[in-house]
Amino acid sequence: MLSMGDRRRLDEIESLTRAADPDFADGLRDWDPVPPRDDRRAPVVALGIGTALVLLVATLAGSLMVMLMATIGLVCAVVKYRTCVRRSHLWSRDARWRPRW
Repeated sequence: MLSMGDRRRLDEIESLTRAADPDFADGLRDWDPVPPRDDRRAPVVALGIGTALVLLVATLAGSLMVMLMATIGLVCAVVKYRTCVRRSHLWSRDARWRPRW
């Protein structure tokens, strides 16, 4: 059984989700979830894969400068991916509720 505080938190999460993306919230309610509208991870993933390939080729070729640039690009792609995931799932630094993972 949920306490009143837990119910209140769930209601807050539901209202924030419904305000941000009503179609996504309706899909969750109907047990047929759709991806969030602002989920733009595909270009970031493609950039990360491309950068990883450049890093692999630079490693095989022994080019230290290109390896350094590719590593920086890969780190930037990973950080941008995490930002996209956080935004698409309504995470914020000032939120009271945070997932444990």
